[in-house]
Amino acid sequence: MFLSWDREKIDGPLLEAWYGLGVRYLSTRTVGYDHIDLAHAKKLGIRVCSASYAPNGVADFAVMLILMCLRHYKQAMWRGQVNDFSLNGLQGREMKDLTIGVIGTGKIGTQVIRNLSGFGCRILAYDLRRNPAVEGLVTYVDFDALLARADVITLHMPLLDSNRHIIDRESIAKMKDGVVIVNCSRGELADIEALVEGIESQKIGALGMDTCEGDDGIVHADHRVDILSNRNWFYLHQFRNVVMTQHMAFYTDAAVSSMVECGIRGIWEMANGVPCETELNK
Repeated sequence: MFLSWDREKIDGPLLEAWYGLGVRYLSTRTVGYDHIDLAHAKKLGIRVCSASYAPNGVADFAVMLILMCLRHYKQAMWRGQVNDFSLNGLQGREMKDLTIGVIGTGKIGTQVIRNLSGFGCRILAYDLRRNPAVEGLVTYVDFDALLARADVITLHMPLLDSNRHIIDRESIAKMKDGVVIVNCSRGELADIEALVEGIESQKIGALGMDTCEGDDGIVHADHRVDILSNRNWFYLHQFRNVVMTQHMAFYTDAAVSSMVECGIRGIWEMANGVPCETELNK
């Protein structure tokens, strides 16, 4: 058996090496699994499962990022560090006056919608499959309608080949001027070059990014004495209206405990012939 983390790319050669060492069960302590070549694992006979945890931590974090963007948190914090307590340029917007678009209404997207429902905002949702649990809280619309009508767009989808760069130059062009985009899912859902262009042109009013394309090798490590060459990531990071955190939306006491327990339980279930709810390549 082997426990993995989503900062590790588990490709064909690595899977073959593990298989040669006797590994037959693989558990990733993450909800996302785009870092694993599931097809190759299945071909070799390695069974793979993921972790699960309650959606509250990520959902809370997403709403926090929305509020940070709407209230110019980054600029206000910077000013406070140098005793500048002026208000010029810090006037925010209230959630009750806005339309929030939620892309993806699985467990996390659903909890985000529940959180947002208390703010009095209008909530639009887009998903290939409608979730009956949120039917009374949102208005489902098609993708282009959500882009055109939402003041804030928050992403809550797994990364698949079909939705990689779902936020690109074309989709951003369809959004409102000054749109706020929040991503607590997978960085590759949004084209980083398109985000940079959107911020520079002021088409995008603010970004709240817990994960961003190109953050592999950056997040979850201390790089204070390193020279890092990811120009787009660091260029985007420096804008006053871009809040970028270190892929930490999931990082709560409850979620980490659940991830560890679920990861070990999944391997035990697969190895003992017990149905495993989180098995990925059945």
